[in-house]
Amino acid sequence: MNVTAAELRELLDANRPVPPAVGYPLWLRERVGAYVLRQRAAGMTLAAMQHALGVSNTTLSTWSQLAAPRSFAPVVVHDALPQHIGDEPAPALLTLTSPSGYVLAGLRLSDAAALLQTLR
Repeated sequence: MNVTAAELRELLDANRPVPPAVGYPLWLRERVGAYVLRQRAAGMTLAAMQHALGVSNTTLSTWSQLAAPRSFAPVVVHDALPQHIGDEPAPALLTLTSPSGYVLAGLRLSDAAALLQTLR
């Protein structure tokens, strides 16, 4: 279920814990966490989400881990680069996108392999 920042902010306001040490209900933290993952994948910053939701960056980051996949995501390779630029073969460059939205573009195959080996 995709919800807007305004809808989430209303839910956060309606479920504000008293006393604060009790914390927000798990279902709401998971819903906000899923929103954070979707918005980060779309390029939105945690600072912008903090402003929209009224929840700290640290809390948003923690809650997003509740909704993060627990295993490796499948890798899809797209051949979006041209095969040739003029008469010259185009360089084989890759773009890696993490499930949390980080993008590394312009990697050679050897760089991507080294990065993935390091992260393993």
